[in-house]
Amino acid sequence: RPDQGAGEVLRALAGIDAPELALHAAGLVRAYAEGHPEDTAHTAAYLDRRLEHGPAARALLLPLLTGLLRDRPAAAPVRGSLAAVLATPGSPASQPARDELLEVLLDAEQRGGTPDPVVLEALLRAAAAGCAARSP
Repeated sequence: RPDQGAGEVLRALAGIDAPELALHAAGLVRAYAEGHPEDTAHTAAYLDRRLEHGPAARALLLPLLTGLLRDRPAAAPVRGSLAAVLATPGSPASQPARDELLEVLLDAEQRGGTPDPVVLEALLRAAAAGCAARSP
């Protein structure tokens, strides 16, 4: 449940390094995001922490994001929080995965017809805020 330890649980799940366990953790995060669309902060924090694991994180995050964006699209606030994380520069180790997963998100928004303004606003705000931190 939101605000009842969810942040600590998702933070712990983001720190799992064993591939088999990390895959199950991503499934739990997806279920949490679908069941608690109002709690975007913890889901976004999980994504951000997982991305910082570098290239290995991509293999876990691609199915998670595909599920939240295409299979059964999450609510616009959830997608917006994911967009904000992906548009943030992050570390050099996480940047390639952020860029690739942002393309997945944008593609999913386009496939749905007109992209949701909530998602686009979150994306633009994060991109503008992180513009100076991005390497050319």
